[in-house]
Order: sequence, then C-alpha cells, then structure tokens
Amino acid sequence: MGKLSEMKHAPVPPTLEPVQTRRSIHSPTHDPFCPSYHCKMKVLTFLALVISLPFLACSKKTQAPPEQESGKPRTLLLSLRIEKKGNDYQVTIPNSRIIDAPFMGNEPGPVIYRENDFLCFIQDRDKKNLDTLIVSQPLHPRYEFPGEEGAIGSKQVELQENEVLLRFAYTSRMTYLQVHKVEKNKQLKTLNTLKLPGN
Repeated sequence: MGKLSEMKHAPVPPTLEPVQTRRSIHSPTHDPFCPSYHCKMKVLTFLALVISLPFLACSKKTQAPPEQESGKPRTLLLSLRIEKKGNDYQVTIPNSRIIDAPFMGNEPGPVIYRENDFLCFIQDRDKKNLDTLIVSQPLHPRYEFPGEEGAIGSKQVELQENEVLLRFAYTSRMTYLQVHKVEKNKQLKTLNTLKLPGN
C-alpha cells in the first residue's frame, strides 16, 4: 500500500505535459496527438475528395464519344452529281445533311445491277465496305408516255449530267463513298472516292 501511495503522488517529469492537457478540447489543432486534430484532418480530406469528384467525372465524360452517349439513330442525306465528259465521268457531293432520325427505307436485298448503273460503296477509314447502294441508270433514264389506243409507251434517253438523292442509315464509322460505273459484262469502272460529311 505504501508503494502505491508513492506512485500516486509521484511528481510529473518536467519534459512531459499532463495527460489531461493532451486530451483537452482546448489543445492546439496542430498537435498530432490530439483526437480533434485527426477528426478535422479527416473532415478536410473528405471535403477535398467530395469537391474534386465532379471535376473527375466531367473529365471522363468529355472523353466518351458523343455517339455512344446519345445512341440516337441517324440518317445521311446527300445529293450525288454525275457529269459525263467525253469518256470520263465526274462525281461530286454538292449537298449533304445528317439528321437525328432513323432511316426509313426498304429492307436490304441482293445486289443486282446492270450496265450503266452506278454502284456506291460506303467504306470505313480503312476502305472496307460497310454497305452498298445502287443508283439505277442515272444518265439513262426511261420516260413513259401515253401511246396509241391507250397503251403506255416508254423511251430511254441519254443525259450528260444528272443529280440524284441518296439516303442511308449513318454511323460514325462511315468515312468514304466510293463510286463505280457498271460497264459491259458488269465490269466496274472506279470513278472517285469521296469523303462523307463529318470526316
């Protein structure tokens, strides 16, 4: 019992501060042993993380492709101008427009073409075919007219130039429009490779 009494009244070494002072709510905030110091640091760290999260989320969103974010089907409308100059042909795209609407057209069928048709290959950036469009006789249209005894006659004429409207479902992979003319024996003559809008 005597020893316990001596330990209870033993003087505090001068180099150490009292235990109660260390745990007091009035202790300095810079004291690393203070529980309130750790609480404040945790709160500040949490607030800094919460404030930075919106900026991190925004930076990730801007890197995502717009098409993947929207997911809306699109249709490309373009006018294809064809001009015959001697034995050569010139093809251009005077006007084009991409609209946010699904393509309303016929179901794809077999690729059947004949002489004087024009074939349009829709290609990606590596010149791989993604789709095929057939422009039927753009410079050799057939016109119908009323004939004798109520019959309907027709006549095919040859034009030096014409402009046709193309419509197809559009994706960002589509980069080029390669135009060919169908020659005799279904041989293809490459006329031009045009860049599609948006590229």
